[in-house]
Amino acid sequence: MTLAGPSSLLRSKDPSAPIELILGIKESGSSHLLLTIRDGRRLGYAPRWEPCKTVDFESLSPIYFNEVAELSTKLRSLKNQKGFGSSKANKIYSAPGGSAGVKRGDFEHNRILYKTLHNAIDTDKYSMGNTSWAANLRVCSLTFNLWSADIRKLKDRQSKPRVLDVGFAEANVPSLAFKARPALDFLVAENSALRQAKQTRQVFGHGETVKLHEYEIRDRIRAVLNTATPHNPIVLLVFEKEWATHILKSFDYDLETRPLKALVFKPEVRVGPAYSGGRFESDNGYQRRRSRSPHRRNNSYASSSSTADPRNRRRSPESAQTGDPLPSQLPSECNVYFVDVKQMYCTMKQAAEVDSSPLDIYDIAQGLQVQVAYDPATWCAGNEAVLLQDLWRTMISGTSIDEQRAEWKKVAKAGDYGRDHDRDGDVAASDGGYDSQEDPNGYQEPQKGYPQASATGATIDPDDVSDYGSSEEE
Repeated sequence: MTLAGPSSLLRSKDPSAPIELILGIKESGSSHLLLTIRDGRRLGYAPRWEPCKTVDFESLSPIYFNEVAELSTKLRSLKNQKGFGSSKANKIYSAPGGSAGVKRGDFEHNRILYKTLHNAIDTDKYSMGNTSWAANLRVCSLTFNLWSADIRKLKDRQSKPRVLDVGFAEANVPSLAFKARPALDFLVAENSALRQAKQTRQVFGHGETVKLHEYEIRDRIRAVLNTATPHNPIVLLVFEKEWATHILKSFDYDLETRPLKALVFKPEVRVGPAYSGGRFESDNGYQRRRSRSPHRRNNSYASSSSTADPRNRRRSPESAQTGDPLPSQLPSECNVYFVDVKQMYCTMKQAAEVDSSPLDIYDIAQGLQVQVAYDPATWCAGNEAVLLQDLWRTMISGTSIDEQRAEWKKVAKAGDYGRDHDRDGDVAASDGGYDSQEDPNGYQEPQKGYPQASATGATIDPDDVSDYGSSEEE
């Protein structure tokens, strides 16, 4: 197979380097291998159908193959068995109207961000548009711990959560490792009399712990996030987006954010011509959006995988609208991009829905084999803000979502290191991940928003200068 063989035109001058194809994930969740029309022609494949648009996909990202056998295995998993959308890999995404691709695509957008920061991606090829923002990007993490003995109804806990502490940290760019400056660790004064049952608080290892009122903590966080502009965006890592939003609102901070897709993926229109299924030689493709970068190439893509039946394509009044605007077109309050690290992990592992999953931050650290130095029965949001960066970096620096899940399954089989999170079979679409007999308004053991674990890090002199405000207790 000349596509992946040692003499493949898709390899660099180094014959041992892997070939790079394009992984397209559709809204349904199905995955597809793609080639640009330009690369297809170089390999002798002539397109026989009208190219389709970038907007037929939730994400476009690189996928690598070292040898023919790897590519052959992938192609077999994507080959249609009984018609459109029923390949082995895409069978669970074949139901009409599915939207699993939104979360799956979000995982790939984070991989794209990592490669962009390391200058390891062709931004034209992946329809990224203007990436001048990458030189000024900031990455921050925000964590909280809730009072575990809170037995109020869920709606009451969400409207007025009892937050014990708040952590905030910044990562170096492009390494995305914890920045050598004090992280922030705030004890919430309003709830300082509350104690976690049978748990003690960790010693904060990255700076100084300060007790402040909710409005003071809000002002410290807002002072950083308000510096975001179209050319200086901020990526904000959280452990559960829904809880983070509730907590910030309870602090009287209604933070405007956008999904990461709005920053790294710039399709031109909402829908394009329908796909046709078939072998790689069918050379299906789609027209990419023109980039605002200096090199404007009119790339199209050839599909090597099974695709959804065009008869099931959903069309809406928004179909003719343009796609997400470039950062320069966004209002100033929309330059913070939320990344839900727990959701990324659950999506990659095909675990239960993030809202009902009992996984805490330590479970995920264990599942990703990220070393922690603190007892998981203790807690400290400041330490957990640093750990959250480590978990995120571990996932986004790895292979594509399905390959990464397969790798972790092999690790799990080699040694049973995990707990409940290793039960990562196919998602059950019927029950949403929770017991249908359970009353959602009844008492549930409250889940700590950002439970107890942390990574090691150098202790920072609290007298160091920080743009997060004074570290003196107020």
